[in-house]
Amino acid sequence: ETWTPEEIKRFLDTSKLKRPSRHYIAYEISIKTGLRMGEVLGLEWKSINWEKRYITIRQTLCRIDDKGNYGLEPEVKTVNSYRNVNIPESLCESLRKHKRLVERDKKEAGAKYNDLDLVVCTKMGDWLPPCNWRRGFHSIRKQLGLPKIKPHALRHTHATYLISIGVSPKIVQERLGHSDIKQTLGT
Repeated sequence: ETWTPEEIKRFLDTSKLKRPSRHYIAYEISIKTGLRMGEVLGLEWKSINWEKRYITIRQTLCRIDDKGNYGLEPEVKTVNSYRNVNIPESLCESLRKHKRLVERDKKEAGAKYNDLDLVVCTKMGDWLPPCNWRRGFHSIRKQLGLPKIKPHALRHTHATYLISIGVSPKIVQERLGHSDIKQTLGT
């Protein structure tokens, strides 16, 4: 299941008010790029090309053991997962605004700040736990009475929207980092 553009707008508008900045930017990145949750949570500032408006996917936040611990993995899921993804100007603007917040956090924390260069991070610079992403997502979804989907379905929503407006399935496949077009068309 996916959300409609109207449902996405309601979700983003509400999350901007209820879960400002850290969660909001993560949701906006996911919706506007189709990145996997781990790719969003592992995204570094140095991976953003501001001038040409694209991000390079080069690492991911993933489970590192069977105890539920997470960490940054300097490699992505597959060879096709390493890619450049064009981003709209609206997302660039949101990212610039968010970067100012992160820089302010960094300044306030001083030497205690754990500078991992992450776009989506805690106030102290650490990666944002995926369970926090999910909990925030479901809280807003329930509040708005939106159809029940998992956060990963934001990726499917992005792909479905692109195909519905006539973007070539091949381009959508590359954007999502799928190795097989059948996987993309099954989205």
